Amino acid sequence: MLRGEWVNKTQKQIEALRMTNVRVLVLDENGQPAPLVSVQLTMLRHAFAWGVEMAGRDLDWAAGRQTDLTQERVWRCFSAVSLEHVGNWPAVEPKQGQRDFSRVDRVLDWSRQQGLPVRWGQVISLDPQNLPAWVREMRGQPFADALEEQVRTVMLRYGQEVGEFDLLADAPTYDVVGDRLGPGMNRLLFEDARFACPDARLSMGFVDCLRPDRLTIMVRYMTEAGQAFLDPRVIAVRTPIRDVVVQPQLARALEWVGQIGKPVVVTGLEVGGSSETAAAISLETMLRTLFASPSISGVYFAGVRQESLTVPNASLGNEFGQLTQAGQVVEALIHNLWCTRTTLLSDELGNVQTRVFAGWYDMSAKLPSGAVAHARIYIAPSHGQPTLRLAVLEPLRGIKPPGTDDASAAPPSGTSLEKLGD
Repeated sequence: MLRGEWVNKTQKQIEALRMTNVRVLVLDENGQPAPLVSVQLTMLRHAFAWGVEMAGRDLDWAAGRQTDLTQERVWRCFSAVSLEHVGNWPAVEPKQGQRDFSRVDRVLDWSRQQGLPVRWGQVISLDPQNLPAWVREMRGQPFADALEEQVRTVMLRYGQEVGEFDLLADAPTYDVVGDRLGPGMNRLLFEDARFACPDARLSMGFVDCLRPDRLTIMVRYMTEAGQAFLDPRVIAVRTPIRDVVVQPQLARALEWVGQIGKPVVVTGLEVGGSSETAAAISLETMLRTLFASPSISGVYFAGVRQESLTVPNASLGNEFGQLTQAGQVVEALIHNLWCTRTTLLSDELGNVQTRVFAGWYDMSAKLPSGAVAHARIYIAPSHGQPTLRLAVLEPLRGIKPPGTDDASAAPPSGTSLEKLGD
């Protein structure tokens, strides 16, 4: 683990931004406060989107597991998944009119079982090389028709189930849509997507724009997009890192990004280096700085195994299931340092008050009678605001106490549980 003044500073920023106050009220079988009982708070999964892009052997391995991934090293750190590789246009429609969403549906079924929210990744790439071969050479109305059909198909089919879509990706280096059809076509595609699914979070996707030389290009692009009434709700920045991460430089870049005034999702994160040790140091620097920035709403790793990555020494695990040094950094930070697990004693009025990282929690208390008060609760992020969440623990029928088979499993999607906060 890194040490130094900047580490202490960012940790304080992280705790102020990502933690929230919670008060737990313990009640007995008669609905009366239970004083002086031991209360356990165990975080199951982060509210913050620590995600991974599913592809290749990573997908095959994860989907083939019979056990809950919250028990698997590195995988238990992830609180979201991305369809970046299985949902992009060339993957689902390599030949015109022959769409195949079977791999997408497979990941969605698996993510429901694991209780993981999903983001789509790119719907349309502005880089012609990332379009299907049959689309690449199109011009005029056939090109426009193909783009609109792709947007409407994806949004109508998955707009209610998937959280975010990089509607237009691979900016600002490329803009094949604007170049061939004019800038108004980009706006029309956003309008098509909003009409198909008004509640979907639409993003504009950029590549490698946390570097100072490219950051100004992204800011200028977003300014021009706003003037053209192109207004995505989220900015996604695909971020492969091949060089040493310089913390002050990265922190300044994130301050610049914050001036755009939109939440930023870091996607395709892979941090490499000249050696495993160098890559691990850069990755820790990257994660600490990103998590301390109020602009960052999610971080998605490009994959776990090296075969899914493009940057040397960026893998989190090897083919034998062992963690690399980078994987150990992810475990140490996300699963340990930034994860709340604590046991506290209720006061004379049955209260426990503490600060926790936002996320899903298993809370329990053993009452003097031997009964167990138990709750599975989601504590929403406070976004750095001075708020207090209230949770109530009381014995309830049909709720399994801690120690049973599913007590440590994160709640599956759609489970009806108490949610604290907005």
